[in-house]
Formats: sequence, C-alpha cells, structure tokens
Amino acid sequence: QASLNVYWVSLVTTMGGPVFPIAADGTFVARHLAPGTYVLTVTIGDPVNHTAPRYLAVRTIAVSHDNIEGVTLNVVETPIRELRGTVVWEGGGKADQLHIGMQRMLSNFSAAARVEPDGSLAIPGMWPGRYRLNASAVGGQVTSVRFGEREILNGVQCGGGQRCGE
Repeated sequence: QASLNVYWVSLVTTMGGPVFPIAADGTFVARHLAPGTYVLTVTIGDPVNHTAPRYLAVRTIAVSHDNIEGVTLNVVETPIRELRGTVVWEGGGKADQLHIGMQRMLSNFSAAARVEPDGSLAIPGMWPGRYRLNASAVGGQVTSVRFGEREILNGVQCGGGQRCGE
C-alpha cells in the first residue's frame, strides 16, 4: 500500500502536496501539474508495526507544457533513525509541557520528541531528508535545542551517510 506525493519546489514549503494512488503493478498517473520543478516521493511502511522495514524513493523532475512518460522511482529499504539531543527552556513549565517536533521538508511526515525532565530528548522514526524544527513551551520559552554538538536553529539533515544532526 503506497501513494505518490508530489511537491512543487517553487512553493518552498514543508506542507505536503497532492497525493496520487499507485496501482498494484506500480504504475501511477499524476495529472494537472503546472510547469515547474517537483519532488516525487514514495514512502512505504507499516503504520502499525514500526519495526517492520520501511521503504523510500525520491526523485526530482521538471515539468514543461508536454506530458512526461516513463518516470521511474526505485523504492529501496531505508534505514529509519532515532534522533537524540537536548533541550533547554526557561520561564517555567515542565518537560511534559514542551513540544519539540520535526517536520520533513517537502513531505507530509512529522515526528514528535519524547522529552525527559533532565532535558534529554529522543525523536523516533526519522526518515532521511531535511527537517524543520518546531519547538515551544507552555508557560515558557525554548532557548536551545541541540543534537550532538550542533545547535539546531533552521532544521537538520538526516541520511546521506550521516547520522541525524551531524
């Protein structure tokens, strides 16, 4: 069970674009795309069994005024990581009142952190890609989020031979 997500790069957004079904034989049709550059993403995973293998394919295409045929995405098993770090906040509030999340750029995928009272955090299930950090504290303010030795201000890259946050 899979679907094709299409994201228009010109919009520079983390929000997902249209979703197109993929037939049992692996074929798909994405209709009515305006000219521009798009990222096509296919993710396959078991939403119930988080330890089952997960698969990903990503491809960038340029759409002009003509129909495009023969686009192939090679779906491969993809390592899913757990991102570990620390958060510092001020102005009151407890760890369970912190909201730390990562939104994958050009994707519908987001993940939330488990924050411990000492400020350590873990975000399970991170797919490869670029992420935008979302951080807030009820009754206070998040002043720092670190993954390893890196302060994360504008997001983080996962995959590409690196661990998340390196």
